[in-house]
Amino acid sequence: MSPNARQALFLFRLVINGEAPKRGETRPKMSKAEKDELVNAGLIDQVKQGNTSYFHASEISWKWASENLGVEIAKAHDLAPVLQRLLKLLGDDLRRQGKSLADFVAPPPEVPSDVSTDQIRRLYLEITGGRVGEAVRLAQLKDRLLEGLGLDVDAGLMRMLQAGEVSLQPIANSPDITPADEAAAAYVGGNPRHLVYLVK
Repeated sequence: MSPNARQALFLFRLVINGEAPKRGETRPKMSKAEKDELVNAGLIDQVKQGNTSYFHASEISWKWASENLGVEIAKAHDLAPVLQRLLKLLGDDLRRQGKSLADFVAPPPEVPSDVSTDQIRRLYLEITGGRVGEAVRLAQLKDRLLEGLGLDVDAGLMRMLQAGEVSLQPIANSPDITPADEAAAAYVGGNPRHLVYLVK
């Protein structure tokens, strides 16, 4: 599908700003049909946390954004034309350098050879009893995987995020966030994520 101007702006908000909004709180506002089109096309992933569904960028949306930085976006406010021009210039520069948008927005630090996404996956499944799509606190994962080496765990998580293998989400209810959750948070687009869901 070819996203319309509202859908395009929404996709860029997910990819560039690292947003993970509730299904009913998208910006810009979209119809149910527009949201379903993006989900059905694989351009966004919909992950359920309790009784609430959240949207987040998928592997396909990262690819789409990298290839469509000059696309028309919704003129939601006066800054939209400026953002559109910035995206076009950024896209031209990334193409000249042979880089992707993921390289620019969330470049993972070097992961030591003894830290692998397979280890993260195995521990996640151990915690959940072999089930995918369940919330695991990053504080619990990091404590059991590599005590004191959270940055290395984040590098592996970011690689899995960019590959569409995991979803990183915030804890929706602020009072439920513990000091351990805050310390273990991974940051996507400058926003803290406290939970990991294995998608595939």
